[in-house]
Amino acid sequence: MSIPDSGDFDHARAPYPAPQAPPPAGPVRLYRWYDVLLLGLILALGQVPGVVAGIVLALSGEVTIETVEDEGLPPSVIIIALAGSGIVMFLGCILMRRMRDIDWPTLGMRSTTVRPLVAAVLAYVAYVVIAESIARFFQVDPDGELARQLAQQLIPPDASLPYLALAVAFAGVIVPVTEEILFRGFLIAWLRERSNAIFAVVVSSLLFSAVHFYFLVPGGEFGMFASAGIFVLGLLLGWLAIWSRSLWPPIVLHVINNLVVVVIAIWG
Repeated sequence: MSIPDSGDFDHARAPYPAPQAPPPAGPVRLYRWYDVLLLGLILALGQVPGVVAGIVLALSGEVTIETVEDEGLPPSVIIIALAGSGIVMFLGCILMRRMRDIDWPTLGMRSTTVRPLVAAVLAYVAYVVIAESIARFFQVDPDGELARQLAQQLIPPDASLPYLALAVAFAGVIVPVTEEILFRGFLIAWLRERSNAIFAVVVSSLLFSAVHFYFLVPGGEFGMFASAGIFVLGLLLGWLAIWSRSLWPPIVLHVINNLVVVVIAIWG
C-alpha cells in the first residue's frame, strides 16, 4: 500500500477536516441595549447643578414661587445650569466612549468636505426664515415680551464681562458640541443599530426637543412653538449627520444657532 505525497493529498476529502469558525449570527453592534439608559442618566445629571442652585436660592429666601412666576429664574441659576450641564455632558461623552472603546472618528468626529458645511449654514438660514414667517403668521408672541424675558434671564442687562464670557463659552459652544456628540453621535448610532435612519432621526429629535423644556415656558403657544422649533432643528441636525457621515456639519449649525441666540440676548 502506497502512501500519497503531501502534494497529492486531497484536503477536501480528508476524514477529519479542520474545524472552521461559525459565521457571525448578525451584524456586530457597538452599543449595548442599556447604553441608552446611561445616556439618559447623563442628561439627567446635567440638570442637577441648576436644580441644586435653584434649591439653594429658594432655601435662602432669595427666590420664591412668586418671583419665578413674575421674573423667571435668576440669571445665576441659568448660567450655573448651563455650565454644569456642559461639564457633565462632556464628562459623559468621555465615559461612554471609553466604556465602548470607540475612537472619535467612529463616533462621527471625522473630517468632512466644504459642501456639508455650506449646507449647514444654508439650512440654518432657511430654518430661521421659515420659523420667523410661521411665528408672524400665527401671531406667536407678537409683542416679543416673552422672548425679551427669556433673553434677560440668560443675559441680564447688568451682566459682567466674566458672565458674558461664560454664557458665550457654555451656551454658545460647549453645550451644543456635547449635545451633538450625545444626540447625533451616540443616540442616533444606538437607534440605527436597531432601526432605520428615519426612525433614528425622528426619535432623537423628539428627545432633543424634550430635554430643552421649552414646553414649560409660561405663555402656552409660545412654549409649544419653541418646542416644535427645537424638534425641527433636531431633524436638520440629524439629517446633516447622516448625510455627511460626520458630526462637524451639525456642530457648525448648532453652534451658529446658539451663538446667534446669545448675541441677540446680549443686544436685547
